[in-house]
Amino acid sequence: MEGRWLKYKYGEAWQIDSITLPQTRQSKRYVLTMVEATTEWLETYPVPHATTQNTLLGLEKQVLWRHGTPERIESDNGTHFRNNLLDTWAKEHGIEWVYRKIQHHTPSLLP
Repeated sequence: MEGRWLKYKYGEAWQIDSITLPQTRQSKRYVLTMVEATTEWLETYPVPHATTQNTLLGLEKQVLWRHGTPERIESDNGTHFRNNLLDTWAKEHGIEWVYRKIQHHTPSLLP
């Protein structure tokens, strides 16, 4: 666990991102990934489009309803994360939303 997460208790801080997958039979092309920062517990929510509305629905179903309202959420600067609708939702829920540059690691081809 990184040092910036040490002050949080379980469920208080999450990191989220959307990943693109091949389209499923149910037309789900994206997966919202939500990682609890202190334990690295993973929640996922498949969606047909990476939109703010789908992001909020995934957060409410997979995080708020199951783990409680977090104090902090971190994401990259994707348009489905950085907009007025999401900012308003976060403020209404008392959540600090932090935007970070996410480092995407390429797996090494060496053994």
